[in-house]
Amino acid sequence: MSKTDFVTYSPMKIMKLTALLQKHESTKASGLLLSLGDGYLVENNTYYGAVRKKVKTLDFNFSDAPNQAYLAFPMSQLENLLSNKTIYFQNNIEILSMLDQKVPQQISWDHIGGNLKANYVFHESCHAIARSISTKLGLTKASEQKVKLVVMLLEESFANTCEFMAINDAQDATHKIFLEANSFFTRFDDRTHLKNLIQEVGHKKVFKFMLYAYLHSNFLNEHYSANDLNRVMKLTFNHKALKNLSRNAFELSPGFRFNTTELYLRLNGINQNVLDALAFDYLTIIEQNPTLLNLIDELTEIF
Repeated sequence: MSKTDFVTYSPMKIMKLTALLQKHESTKASGLLLSLGDGYLVENNTYYGAVRKKVKTLDFNFSDAPNQAYLAFPMSQLENLLSNKTIYFQNNIEILSMLDQKVPQQISWDHIGGNLKANYVFHESCHAIARSISTKLGLTKASEQKVKLVVMLLEESFANTCEFMAINDAQDATHKIFLEANSFFTRFDDRTHLKNLIQEVGHKKVFKFMLYAYLHSNFLNEHYSANDLNRVMKLTFNHKALKNLSRNAFELSPGFRFNTTELYLRLNGINQNVLDALAFDYLTIIEQNPTLLNLIDELTEIF
């Protein structure tokens, strides 16, 4: 085995830090000055830009001084972020600029990407938007646990869907790198299929379908059964490509989804075993609840 067997070259990997910082500098006025690529994404990504525009109308602030709790365990701090209306990010521009000045044109993204901690302003902003709409509709005060669980997991699914749909605009290495640096999870492999379907039927239809797909995943299902897929297509639209596209929502390992979902329930006061708590037909709950259907429509309409 030669040394070259360990190296896979791609436009993303060989992108120079110098060029990325120059692109950040030229677009920083549109976003967070100290978060790599934020302004670029606000300007050039449909979903990232729409989420930023919407969350600003909700009077949320952004801070580059996260507390120790957020630095140690971001997931545990969601409710505090929402109640305090402050979304944290880390200043990564200073250290990256320092490195680039030290060895200009010598650092590529493959030296950084796997080690740079991402900023989650995009994901947390999605939660803020979903919470504001569910609160407005009175769903956060739901007394029935099943409705409460649907709302909680719809909020998470909305953030998942926004991150997935954002890959549609990632046409070049710069865009992909900046999206990767500002997302929990990016998957560019299926971008062509996503882009083709959006061009055919429009992004709102695709967004709503993927919102249901991520909700199905967050209810700890590993795939769509034929029956559930048909029910979701009745709620959204019918297309031969949807079964394959939906698989993107189930990419995270079942173990990871189980543990994070169970923790999410615990942090929201639900102590029941996660499999028992989610063992109900959530689609029936949605189908029979006009307010939940309205929530899904409003989440889709912000784009």
